[in-house]
Amino acid sequence: MNLDGVFIFVGLTPSTDYLRNLLETDESGHIKTDINLQTSEKGIFAAGDIRANSASQLISSAGDGATAAINAKKYISKGKMS
Repeated sequence: MNLDGVFIFVGLTPSTDYLRNLLETDESGHIKTDINLQTSEKGIFAAGDIRANSASQLISSAGDGATAAINAKKYISKGKMS
């Protein structure tokens, strides 16, 4: 078999059972976030396929990661860690 590439599909069900008592999730277990990707628990951010309403694409997950990191840095810089 001559191939230029292979993409492996591992499913769309998030592994968030361990977070259900900490963070708000939707009925399928995806973590709910606001526009800044902050979760229901202040100071915790979620990015990529694990969050609700994600496009479930590599490129959008990378953008989510950058957005979450920038907003987490702002959160920390404002001294809201306590």
